[in-house]
Amino acid sequence: MAKSKVNIPLRILFFSLALIVVSAGAVAWWFSHHYETVLKERLPGMMLRATDSVYHISFQDLNVNVFDHKVTITGLELWADEKQALALKQQHRHTPPTLSTLSISLLEVTGINWHNIISDKSIESAHASVQDLKWTMDCSPNPKDSLYSRDKKKPAAITSITCDHVDFINPDITYHYKGIKEHFDCYMKGGTATLENFAYDMDEKKDTSVFLYARSGKVRFKDFIFSKPAGRYVINAPLLDFVTTPNTVTLRSVKITNMRDLDQKTGKEKEFYNLVFPSIELAGFNWNRLINDGELLIPGVHAAEPSIDVHYIRANADANARTGDYPNQLMLEVGLKTNIEKVNIKNGRFRYTEVTAKGDEGTIEFSGIHSSFANITNLPAIIAHDNYCAVKLEGKYMNKSPLAANFKLYLNDKKGHFTMDGYLDSLNGNDVQSQAAVFTIVKVTSFKLNRMDMHIEGDETYSKGDFTVLYDDLKISLFKFDSKQRETRHGPFAFVGSALLLYPSNPMPGKDVRKVTTSFARDTTKGFVGTIWQNMFRSVKKSAIRDQGIVTLTDGPETAKGQQPKKGFFTRLFGKKKGRS
Repeated sequence: MAKSKVNIPLRILFFSLALIVVSAGAVAWWFSHHYETVLKERLPGMMLRATDSVYHISFQDLNVNVFDHKVTITGLELWADEKQALALKQQHRHTPPTLSTLSISLLEVTGINWHNIISDKSIESAHASVQDLKWTMDCSPNPKDSLYSRDKKKPAAITSITCDHVDFINPDITYHYKGIKEHFDCYMKGGTATLENFAYDMDEKKDTSVFLYARSGKVRFKDFIFSKPAGRYVINAPLLDFVTTPNTVTLRSVKITNMRDLDQKTGKEKEFYNLVFPSIELAGFNWNRLINDGELLIPGVHAAEPSIDVHYIRANADANARTGDYPNQLMLEVGLKTNIEKVNIKNGRFRYTEVTAKGDEGTIEFSGIHSSFANITNLPAIIAHDNYCAVKLEGKYMNKSPLAANFKLYLNDKKGHFTMDGYLDSLNGNDVQSQAAVFTIVKVTSFKLNRMDMHIEGDETYSKGDFTVLYDDLKISLFKFDSKQRETRHGPFAFVGSALLLYPSNPMPGKDVRKVTTSFARDTTKGFVGTIWQNMFRSVKKSAIRDQGIVTLTDGPETAKGQQPKKGFFTRLFGKKKGRS
């Protein structure tokens, strides 16, 4: 079956509108007296013939005012016959992966140019208002469907539909995705959306760098919900503006405030996010290929000054295994055929706050982030030629200390194999005191990191690293007391902790530089970032503590590839230590 017949409900809706206005323009006087009876009798049959009996259409009332150039439809409904779609598929006829049910309480189109319908085969109007749009899409893609035959297309009676201004009032849109490897649901409810210079071209192959078929617009949903088995993300009142040029789509003022990750079973809040993207430019974006073929192919993405703020609530964390959620694994599971050649981020900011079970907070922040991503894809032919996604980033830790990291995220390994090489420069005690106080049983009273060089690699089952940590003047207090004197740089507990347990510097005077390695079986309750931090934390401890038995006693022994993660003595005795990530 031709894609143009049942690919998307918008095409069908436009087809129906075309029938109405074409008839009105051709036989205006007679049609103005008889159109409602004719359309009620013939439109359902026309729709069935046009879609091989897949889609049905009905309406409650219709009014065509030829002289005022206006069409009004109430109670418009469109729905798919799933049995018919299945029957076509069994005949090896091409059917779309998405079937839709759509209803509109009131559709009003004004400023219709009747003359151009006949002369140019185009529908042009000044304004359209769509009230109470309720649209449910069920998407079940199957790779075998692309092999089925397509019918030869007939010349289109209408070549394009344009409207200067379109308003959506109180939309309710639901998208159910059920793929071979994953399933999720999206809900967009309430609010408004305004589209300027809307243009729908019947030529599916036409290269169009637009968004939502418009040259610009504002989207103001009341609520957006993304739900999957691992969590339910709720966004209240997201903001999205966009503008397009012949070759680019630019999303502006994208703002997501207090996006909450809720546990599907308990309903407890595990994380919440605040995201701001002042400008995201999609160069070479093709909207038609995304909608008609399910392909997201973008030569370049450029994001300026994005800001991501994450709060992680450890007490509500999910204890279930998080296998399969490394970035390269998730990329392979995306339902769309995706190939984003390059992503560049300029002057970004990332802030991470962890809330312990006792309510204490520790925050790390990275600013001035400049990064690039190359080869973000799930297309087998491209992966066969270039099998990893390359990520390069640089910035500052806590607005002071330079850092850089290069990642290779391998796309030909289902276990999510990765490597990372990086460094961190010029860190002092003031930058780690609050984090150490929240996440450990020590207080850092003095510290200066000159440089950390690191190499980490692994997959979803294990990780290992090689580190060189150069530092000076390390002193700690083993316990936290109310007395400020005991926590000072030269206090008695600082001396005991430092003199007996620590190397105060690396290298020690007259000694070689100490290098350390790390090795861990994957703790499946932790994600990708947690795996990186786990190796970094252990490398600092192994570089600083004289007796490695103390590290093993408190944090557990290291493990080789294939072994299960093991807990330390204090963890087994008192339970999971707060703040481990």
